[in-house]
Amino acid sequence: MSRALGFGAVARAYDRFRPGDQPALADLVLAHAGRPVRTALEIGAGTGTATRLFADLTAHLARRA
Repeated sequence: MSRALGFGAVARAYDRFRPGDQPALADLVLAHAGRPVRTALEIGAGTGTATRLFADLTAHLARRA
């Protein structure tokens, strides 16, 4: 099995049993940036829960601008 496909076999179980990402995670990351963030690249996105969290937050911030 290639490395690119290795996570796919356990992704559902991982997503089901891992703790969900909390909005505090996004707040912490954005505070660490020290400035307004308009774009970001997530490396190692796994099942995409944090990606969705940041995408939702970014969409919310864009509507406020």
